[in-house]
Amino acid sequence: MMKPENKKYTLIAIFLIVIVGFAVYANSLGGEFIWDDIAFVKDNEFIRSWDNATRLFTKDAAKSLAPGGGGVKYNFFRPLQILTLMADYSLWGLNPVGYHFTNTIFHILAGLAIFWLITILFDDWILALFTGALFVAHPIHTEAVAFISGRADPMAFAFIILTLIFYIKSLNSKKPIFYILTLLGYVLAVLSREISVILPALLLLYHFSFRKKIKLAPCVPIVAVTAGYILLRSAMASRLLSGENIPSFSGALHRIPGFFVAITAYFRMLFLPFNLHMEYGKALFKFSDPEAILGAVIFVGLLAYAFKEKNRNKLASFGILWFFIALLPQSNIYPVGAYMAEHWLYLPSVGFFLLLARGLKSLRWPLIILLVFYSFLTIKQNTYWRELIPFYEKTLKYNSESPRLLNNLGVAYHNNKEYSKAVGAYKKSIEFGPTYFETHSNLGAVYHDIKEYEKAEAMYKKEIAMNPAYPKAHNNLGALYSDTGEYKKAIGAYKKSIEIRPARMEMYFNLGLAYQNAGKYKEAIRAYLKAIELNPNYPNAYHDLGVTYHKTGEYEKAIAAYKRAIKLNPNSEEMYTNLAMANEALGKAEDAIYAYKRAIRINPGHASAHNNLAILYFRTKRYSLAAKHCDKALRLGHEVSPQFLNDLKPHRK
Repeated sequence: MMKPENKKYTLIAIFLIVIVGFAVYANSLGGEFIWDDIAFVKDNEFIRSWDNATRLFTKDAAKSLAPGGGGVKYNFFRPLQILTLMADYSLWGLNPVGYHFTNTIFHILAGLAIFWLITILFDDWILALFTGALFVAHPIHTEAVAFISGRADPMAFAFIILTLIFYIKSLNSKKPIFYILTLLGYVLAVLSREISVILPALLLLYHFSFRKKIKLAPCVPIVAVTAGYILLRSAMASRLLSGENIPSFSGALHRIPGFFVAITAYFRMLFLPFNLHMEYGKALFKFSDPEAILGAVIFVGLLAYAFKEKNRNKLASFGILWFFIALLPQSNIYPVGAYMAEHWLYLPSVGFFLLLARGLKSLRWPLIILLVFYSFLTIKQNTYWRELIPFYEKTLKYNSESPRLLNNLGVAYHNNKEYSKAVGAYKKSIEFGPTYFETHSNLGAVYHDIKEYEKAEAMYKKEIAMNPAYPKAHNNLGALYSDTGEYKKAIGAYKKSIEIRPARMEMYFNLGLAYQNAGKYKEAIRAYLKAIELNPNYPNAYHDLGVTYHKTGEYEKAIAAYKRAIKLNPNSEEMYTNLAMANEALGKAEDAIYAYKRAIRINPGHASAHNNLAILYFRTKRYSLAAKHCDKALRLGHEVSPQFLNDLKPHRK
């Protein structure tokens, strides 16, 4: 049982870590959706329904509908992270404040888990407090906290540390609860992020550093979960990427110098965390590069020291070996698509902060000053993650030739209707990465919006020639043909996009529009019904289905479709207007009047609704109301029928 004095110190430490965490990340709460957040959160329809929770283990939950990310496949299998995003969406909708708040909570929990682990390992609450506080405050972690999509790091980290804690307790206790918690923690960790499979190596480090005998019983669930996860992950990788290559560059031997360059950069960032940014690129280095040589010296020197001092300086040995073991999964020796990234330090940095806290533990004021300094830099770095366009523009200062950055900046400009800037960004993206996925299609979309249709068509076709299996390019080409009245071509393009990806609702919806505009109403109805089958909660599909039934004279079916659309979107004046017209066609005057009134309530300036309502009131002999709405239509500029004005004239008071 914990002594009262120790309990008091523990509560003080927990309070301080929580306060530091909220203080340094409070200004991150107002940040926008940034970078992968667009595809992974903002435009990810998967997270918008709890019905999808049962499909987390079988589906790619990160398919984007955004102009700059449609259909991008991620080499991720993180169902627990997606589950938290579903919870966020149910609580906050698409308000990023809530998502940032959740990230901050996970980061603070990670800091508290460190405090608990260091207390168990070294029985020193001051050391544990400063290790946890430095971890929570250091700006190197802003990429994992202020960036919503970085959430997988603090989630996996917290579960890894808790699993290690429960494992240690299971070695010293025969209580089955600790075996169960060890197993549960590890399962939650691997379902949060792939790097969690490094846990067995960290457990071996514990046995090595603290000379603990390995027991079979606690190891069995760890080995079983690791093996099971690797098999599941291998199967899911082939499904999610469906034949695409795992992102990588060059061979393993050529990537090793990059690992040493990254070590040099990582230690610089940890000691002096300035000029932090996203996207370090896929650069290749030589063994003769100064940064690679320095990194190799740091690596070999620290490892040699760790093994030499494993008996005399257990803490230093443990911290150094923790750093390099935790870094191993993302060393890019096994291809991960980049040579370094700041958020890759989330788990390894514990070793650094442990050594830093130990070295400065007796110098309390310098340690507190350092903590304040890191906190200030974190607060400042959070502003880097606040706004989308400034984020891309600042990042390009560090990596000006990144096709991905330039493409995403083009998307942001396009969404902001800064068309000339978007064209410029896309052209630069094509210049530095002529085969970069989707840039030609995105450039075509800008030309499409500014009605330079020939250029748009050329860009769409260029993208299709490069990526024939990219459904969004075919879909965009179909939209272009629809806008230029070439409905036969539009139908062909939409069918091609559906052939490639048959489960996308919006493609069937677009096909339905093309059929409708081409006068092929039966085909349009089939397409709309398929869209509704794929997404029963999409109001526009019901509305346009109603429009098509309306055109074929099937007014009862049209009314049913309009009502369903209105139930899903009760603030559409157009839907109420069309509902009114369908009721009017069936002679249901009162139902039509009600629908027109609802349309006018939504938009009091809806001139044609006032005109039609005036006519209905006239037919039902409510002349004063007819005159009132007729006059309103006239004031709004509607061309009221002269015959109706004459018919109404004798009834005016």
